[in-house]
Amino acid sequence: MTVAAATRDPATSNQPIAVRRARASDKDAVLTFASQTWDGWDYIPQVWDDWLTAQDGVLLVATTQADDRPIAVTRLAILSRDEGWLEGIRVDPAMRGRGVATNLQIAELAWAQAHDLRVLRYLTGQGNEGSIKLGAHHGFAPIGDRRFHGRSGADGDGPAGAGRDRPAALQALQASGVLLATDAGDAVIDEAWRIVETDATFQAGGQLYEDRPWAVQRLDRERFEAHVRAGEVLHDVAGPAVAIMPRIAAISEDDRPHFAVVGGDARAVLRLALAAEAAAGQSVVIRMTDPAPMFDDPGVVEAWAAAGLGAREWVQHVLERRLPPGEPLPPPEPEGALLLSEEPARVARPVAIGAATRAGANS
Repeated sequence: MTVAAATRDPATSNQPIAVRRARASDKDAVLTFASQTWDGWDYIPQVWDDWLTAQDGVLLVATTQADDRPIAVTRLAILSRDEGWLEGIRVDPAMRGRGVATNLQIAELAWAQAHDLRVLRYLTGQGNEGSIKLGAHHGFAPIGDRRFHGRSGADGDGPAGAGRDRPAALQALQASGVLLATDAGDAVIDEAWRIVETDATFQAGGQLYEDRPWAVQRLDRERFEAHVRAGEVLHDVAGPAVAIMPRIAAISEDDRPHFAVVGGDARAVLRLALAAEAAAGQSVVIRMTDPAPMFDDPGVVEAWAAAGLGAREWVQHVLERRLPPGEPLPPPEPEGALLLSEEPARVARPVAIGAATRAGANS
């Protein structure tokens, strides 16, 4: 979730808003303020059509209470039965500094409650004080940082050239013996899971992983086995090392292959990354907690750098808020400044591991 910092004019009262689910007819209005957020670029135009119809989330727009034209947009994604992810919040520059994002966040919480979520998280860039301040206003607190590790010039800012689609890459890895068998027995899965579960970097990152690009959630034994059954777990027995490479990108601006989690010997993880790149025909994205204990050994850093896989400068902050059952929503500021145009309801569901999220999704 990214929010541009704005200076509040004490003489300007908060803009009362109404919040509803987005419609196809909102597209032009939204893209007038959500197309050039970062030096003339934004991913919202790329994902709008998918987000509008996706079954795993709720796309919301805010309007003034006197006019139905969108002045802000945000999305709540449902990652699991009790975890949600906030993304894509944008506010029309003409409305910044008037409390729109503050009251829109209350609407996000209302929709999260309607889905019985128990935790919400979001990601924001290093130094985005506006986003951190907004989250803190309603109880979101930083829980850690994540940093991209990979090839120079491939830091996740967009597609990095055509390669094999993910299923084809995984099929190639299976043929080479790198992929854990989908019919592996419990003992084999338990052994592989222990490599991840006991990994210092995984533990330092709060046992979170990136099943969907740019979104983190809990990884437990049940989900790990589901990834095995979906044919998505890479295993280097000699290392030992394990990595999960999801066969789909879900709905994201970045469709390149990525490792959702890594664990085990750092040099063996590097071997898995290079094998995945060879199979995919393009760079593989890896984001992990920062600092990562995996790189405490200078020799490991040198080995990764020699292979062309270094740490990028940009760091993202993960923020989290718990949602206790029955907790009342924060009040709008001021009273009456937020109108929920439709009653929040359970309308979205998480995507099954290994399942496509949109027609033709294979990467």
